[in-house]
Amino acid sequence: MKREIKFRAWDDIEMVYISDLFWFEENHFSSVNDNLGHKLMQYTGLKDKNGKEIYEGDIVKGDLGHVGTVEYNAPSFEVRWNDGDCCKIFDAVHGVIEVIGNIYENPNLLTSPSTGNKTE
Repeated sequence: MKREIKFRAWDDIEMVYISDLFWFEENHFSSVNDNLGHKLMQYTGLKDKNGKEIYEGDIVKGDLGHVGTVEYNAPSFEVRWNDGDCCKIFDAVHGVIEVIGNIYENPNLLTSPSTGNKTE
C-alpha cells in the first residue's frame, strides 16, 4: 500500500496546505505556498469516518465520546486520548474516529468542560 505524503502548516494566523517543500537549513523549510513554514504537520495517510484527512495535530473524537490529539511518535502516528491512554492511529481509525478540529485553531476542544483543565 502506497501512502500519500502531504503536509500542512500553521502560520500563526491560518492553516496552509503545502503543495511543495524546499529544505534549506536543518529543521527549516520554505514552501511554494507561503514562504513561512511554521509548525509543519504531516498527513497520516488515513481518513476519519466522514472521509476527512487526518493530520498530525488534529483533535479527534472517538465513538465513545473520548477526545484525543493525533501525534507522531516514531515510527508511527498515535492518538493520545484525554484519559491518558494512547494507541496507534491505525487501531483507532476503523471508521470510528472523527476529526473535530486541530490544536492551533481549536485548543478549547482539549479543555474539560467540567473542570476547565486542559486534558493531557
